[in-house]
Amino acid sequence: MISGVNEGQTVSIVINLISGTVGAAKTAAGNGIPAPASSQGLPEPGGELDYPAGADAVFAWLGDRRAARVAKTAAAEADSTNVHSCNGGSVRGTISDLPLASSTQGELDLQNCESTF
Repeated sequence: MISGVNEGQTVSIVINLISGTVGAAKTAAGNGIPAPASSQGLPEPGGELDYPAGADAVFAWLGDRRAARVAKTAAAEADSTNVHSCNGGSVRGTISDLPLASSTQGELDLQNCESTF
């Protein structure tokens, strides 16, 4: 089961609790089915949502777990993936296992794809 790619990042505990995208993935996991919940970050003004990058992230998630799914050993997990829409700069890699923000402050801020964080 794949949930998303939806418009807008899901990076706080509050939004994570009410997100239909995350809720669908959690429901699948609760029924023993691993599922990604993929959210596409908002672009800079005048930019476009980079849905191909979101689709690539979902396909990578599926590829990483394919062998375990075929062997029926995959953990029933709901992973939330947030993919940047970089109209300047580029996505340089993946950071995993980050905690969710405890508030919605900055939830809809634009991403800085040129940062060196």
